[in-house]
Amino acid sequence: MDLHENLKGKTVVITGGSGILCREFAYAYAKQGMNVAVLGRTLSKLEEVRDKINELGGNGLAVVCDVVDKDSVINAKKIVNDTFGKVDILVNGAGGNHPKGTTTKEYFEEGDIENPNVVSFFDLSKENFNYVFDLNIVGTLIPTQVFIVDMLDNPGANVLNIASMSSYHAITKVSAYCAAKAAISNFTEWL
Repeated sequence: MDLHENLKGKTVVITGGSGILCREFAYAYAKQGMNVAVLGRTLSKLEEVRDKINELGGNGLAVVCDVVDKDSVINAKKIVNDTFGKVDILVNGAGGNHPKGTTTKEYFEEGDIENPNVVSFFDLSKENFNYVFDLNIVGTLIPTQVFIVDMLDNPGANVLNIASMSSYHAITKVSAYCAAKAAISNFTEWL
């Protein structure tokens, strides 16, 4: 990977930083000599990523944070600012699906509503739908509101929101996930 001198020493915050995709983003930024703060809910996973960031030439920081809790995100920002200063890049990567927000079958069939072994669209609860939706869209909104303050007078600062191909073409079984990722895409255009 080529070194991009303009990134060296800059600070990036990555929500969902121990996830499969976001850890790879973190490693790529680390190779540029950046300060890389990974945020997530499980400290042991974050520490593993942080250690690899340090091995790759970056300065890693692991911060436990719940992206749907504004106070938690504000606290994470304070830790990042106290450690690295202002944030230059925010990657909103926290998100995903949950089994309780998923239907059993790809297609609805007659008799599914009465079948106790099938979770159909009609069986999805508001709470489970909201959990998936909030994790994705609210988990993008809140970190953006909190961290973008550092970027307002910072030329070249960026917010990268991770959506999905399901933002544009819905996939079966995961209606809340598809709706939330579409909302992220739209929110990004709005920003």
